[in-house]
Amino acid sequence: MAEWNIDLKVGEQPLFGAEFFQPLGYASPWFVAPRFKFDSRTVQVRDGARLLGEYRVHESNFGLDVGREFADWGEIRTGLRRVTGSTQLRVGAPTAQIPESTTFRQGGFYARVSFDRLDNVAFPRHGELFTLEWDAQRTALGADRNADTAQLDWLVARSRERNTLVFWTSAGSALSAAPGVQNYFPLGGFLNLSGVNASALGGPHFGIARLVYLRKIGSGADGLFDVPTYVGLAAEAGNVWQRRGDASLSSARKDGAAFVGLETLFGPVYIGTGYDQTGTMSYYLFLGRTF
Repeated sequence: MAEWNIDLKVGEQPLFGAEFFQPLGYASPWFVAPRFKFDSRTVQVRDGARLLGEYRVHESNFGLDVGREFADWGEIRTGLRRVTGSTQLRVGAPTAQIPESTTFRQGGFYARVSFDRLDNVAFPRHGELFTLEWDAQRTALGADRNADTAQLDWLVARSRERNTLVFWTSAGSALSAAPGVQNYFPLGGFLNLSGVNASALGGPHFGIARLVYLRKIGSGADGLFDVPTYVGLAAEAGNVWQRRGDASLSSARKDGAAFVGLETLFGPVYIGTGYDQTGTMSYYLFLGRTF
């Protein structure tokens, strides 16, 4: 069955995107998926704790994917991407390393394999999620330069009675020459260094590990306000790095979060606060999938 998937974000990091998922025949596991995305975001460029500059990135992304689903537990897909955009320096003095503004073009292909056995996409109690993705930009396909990156995501959830413990780790790295800021991996936001503004940190290499505790509150199958409700605590350690060799636990930022989550008809809603080791705090009213 064909379906539209639409993403919409408003605020400091606006985004609008859509994907049209079309199986290649009745009950066929094979599919095609044209898609597009427009977004704007802020990216900080750091060398360790030192802020080198802050950019505003505007991007238009178009792609066409083909792939195969495996029942309800896995998927492989590959596709072509074409991206155009610009970057503008908002904080910092322009240098050879930190240009004032740039335009960029990206063209290439990617491949992704994913395994998903979570019992609930909003508030998982049991199961695992694993995703591995490789992105290859090639000048022959319209990119400004050749570049390769890899990224992985792994989550494990286990529960006993009303209590759930989630271990979740993510990492990514530029495998070739250092990319432009538009290709930096972002960190910051709810459960992504919760005490830091959303996507405020960026670098060619990143890693983060989270340990999240959830407890379902209320009686019976429903929680407060007749919807399943959870209280949660999270401990997070991660950072972005300019050089892969700089990545270490000692250089990771340590953050934490406390929140209430509600599983509503409109999707999961989170109300919480995040704390960063530098003393900064963030507050969240978040609608949408987090895990």
